[in-house]
Amino acid sequence: MPKYMQIELPDTPDGAEIAWLDSFTLKLRYFAEDRTVDVTVSDLEGTHLLSESFTAPPNVDPEADDGSIDPDDADAYCAARDAIAKRIADALFILPEDLYVVYSAYQADENDVPIDNLDDIAIPMPPDFDTIMLCAEYGEARKTYREPVTWLQVAMAAQEFIVATGDLHHVFLEGVRTSGDGEGVWCVSMGS
Repeated sequence: MPKYMQIELPDTPDGAEIAWLDSFTLKLRYFAEDRTVDVTVSDLEGTHLLSESFTAPPNVDPEADDGSIDPDDADAYCAARDAIAKRIADALFILPEDLYVVYSAYQADENDVPIDNLDDIAIPMPPDFDTIMLCAEYGEARKTYREPVTWLQVAMAAQEFIVATGDLHHVFLEGVRTSGDGEGVWCVSMGS
């Protein structure tokens, strides 16, 4: 099974933003007249329309197919990743294709399949504090909580931060860290 797929989209306008959300998902955004058009391709195999070529995501050699990815593991990985993304989108009341945050703050099983930890506590309530402030790593967006924060709440905040800041480059939610602004203040760690 190839580790990448070639994606070619017809009539892609100049100025389109193209971003790999992960090894298997490409997001294309462009503006058409009075609306924004998002196209998300998330598939390990399939046929797509041809005209302009987009090839492998960054750091993937499109010629290397050593068979090291078991198709069953790849299917399980994608199913688990998609189920996590759907839970986040459902909690935000948006469609999964409108989700920008790519959740990667999970543990994996022995086959490297993501384990859903969205209900686990990401940030416990610090002693002697009654609030937790969660801030965007890039930008000024912030949220305040009065209870321990779950990974689902962190993912939801990360999505809101991406939308508020317009930063479509840093979409991978990698974790949380203390901000250095004092106890009870945390930043969402986002990667690209």
